[in-house]
Amino acid sequence: MIQANSSNITTQDFIEKGFFPKELVPAFTTEHLAANLNKINHYVQNPSKKYSKFISYSFPKSKYSRRILGIPNPLHQVILCNLLSQKWQDIEKFILSSPLCKRLPLYYKRRAVSSYPINLPAERAISSASHRYRLYTDISRFYSTIYTHSIPWALHEKQIAKARRHDKSLIGNQIDEFVRNTQDQQTLGIPIGPDSSFVIAEIIGSSVDTILVDRLKVTPQGFRYVDDYYLYFNSYSEAERALSEINRILQEFELEINSNKASIVELPEPVESIWVSEIRRCPISNSKRLEQYSDLLTYFSKVFEYSKLFPDETVIKYALSRINRTHILDSNWELCESFILQSIIAAPNALIVATEILLKYSKKYELNVEKISETINLIILQHSDLNHSHEISWALWLSKTLSIPIKEEIAQKISQLEDSIVAIITLDMNSSSLIQGKIDFNLWESMMTIDNLYSSNWLLCYEANLKEYFPQTIQSNYVENDDFFAVLKQNNVSFYDGSKQIQIDEEDEDNYDEDNYDEDNYDEDNYDEDNYGYDSSDFWFWY
Repeated sequence: MIQANSSNITTQDFIEKGFFPKELVPAFTTEHLAANLNKINHYVQNPSKKYSKFISYSFPKSKYSRRILGIPNPLHQVILCNLLSQKWQDIEKFILSSPLCKRLPLYYKRRAVSSYPINLPAERAISSASHRYRLYTDISRFYSTIYTHSIPWALHEKQIAKARRHDKSLIGNQIDEFVRNTQDQQTLGIPIGPDSSFVIAEIIGSSVDTILVDRLKVTPQGFRYVDDYYLYFNSYSEAERALSEINRILQEFELEINSNKASIVELPEPVESIWVSEIRRCPISNSKRLEQYSDLLTYFSKVFEYSKLFPDETVIKYALSRINRTHILDSNWELCESFILQSIIAAPNALIVATEILLKYSKKYELNVEKISETINLIILQHSDLNHSHEISWALWLSKTLSIPIKEEIAQKISQLEDSIVAIITLDMNSSSLIQGKIDFNLWESMMTIDNLYSSNWLLCYEANLKEYFPQTIQSNYVENDDFFAVLKQNNVSFYDGSKQIQIDEEDEDNYDEDNYDEDNYDEDNYDEDNYGYDSSDFWFWY
């Protein structure tokens, strides 16, 4: 059992640092809501609306797979977070009781609460010592398949929870109800993105750990990291039995192992993907022009080769993160810039780090605005038909960041998307004359109704009213006619601040030590396939 290192998590923490997904452009903020929680207490305690729908945000996990993140309505998310903060001591104690979590599983720095960063390859190597076999498995589509009624099963034991399923004094039943209210009362899955969902997932994971150890009658060497199990044994039969028990326990929670990734292998084994080792070994000179020029050619050639060999892994995102820590000389910037633009067309999940690089070098060198504009337009065109929120919103944000106007025909295509995140950025850019021509925003204007304040369009419906993007709709007073959102508007609570910008790392790239791990600078945006955990192939992302 892990010793508790208790932190008093407040509702303000959950809302300010743990509400919106980290993948959104930096303009989206919950700081104003967190600062005005005392103004909405009455409406939260006696909500006029019992449930709402969350906003879906499509995020690329890899080239061919995606994750749908969720942005709940603030009313029901605050209600859920109030409960979690009030019961935090008990919840934290339960999570920390896991016999298989490596170190402290809870981390309280950048987010309200997240998974504690570990050096996963190193931990695997250390855990494997003096053992012959490694068992690996994870939970298939973890967040998306959590059965909300299994939350009380985890906290109170399944038999007791079922017998008392209508007992609202049980914290598990309360969490079950409140999380369902954030997702139109659906019982299958929980929103991916808010820290509240991470807490719920850890509750279930900790319960599975405890049951597993109890059934095995021994605590196996190894650990669970979010939904990834790395367990070590001295016989194949022991590993088989453990895998069978994990599978059986997950089925009891209405979950499944990822059969495509489950494996038992004889040790020793590589602890990181070959492409990580190979790319990390590629030198990039910081000072000599011709050497750096040659290094960049070799580096990106290898990166693009491995990105095709490992299409399901974040090769290009990793590679650009290392470029972000390298000083690119003025004479080599044109070459590097071209590689960056090629990279984000091929791997849009690298758009965030690419934006940071381009913003940083826009303060040093002259960028090729024409090429960047063509790349932005191509990304938007490619992804508009597919409703890919992340690619479109970050392409727009890159355009806004560098003050590059969006062409009229591109903006007209965007205006047909029912996507609050994309719509708000576009409307902001339009008000700043970064949209060419006169665009028809009738679809978005039609959403300015009181019913949409609790639909999957709640953010656009409220924020467009607050910012007066559609002045003719203001007279309907639909926001003022809703108790909760009226109070938000009265206190000028905004969820979008166009002046916010992505943080640039200004440290001297020449002095950067890629072998020195600093957990305070650890990038927490490295998700594995199915949850918030760090993927082993992604762990060295901060290089």
